[in-house]
Amino acid sequence: MPLELEEREYFRFYDVQPGKRRRVLDHVGEALRVRREVLLAIAFGSFLGHRPFGA
Repeated sequence: MPLELEEREYFRFYDVQPGKRRRVLDHVGEALRVRREVLLAIAFGSFLGHRPFGA
């Protein structure tokens, strides 16, 4: 479903190759592993697939 123009202004979409996505997850995991207050971190949605994702 296409986003309306007003909604598109709030999102930026990225398309990253699967290998780079894996490296991003590895870096995030390393950064969060030392944080005692973080008990669980979950990556989900289009970031895990081969589709563009929004941030």
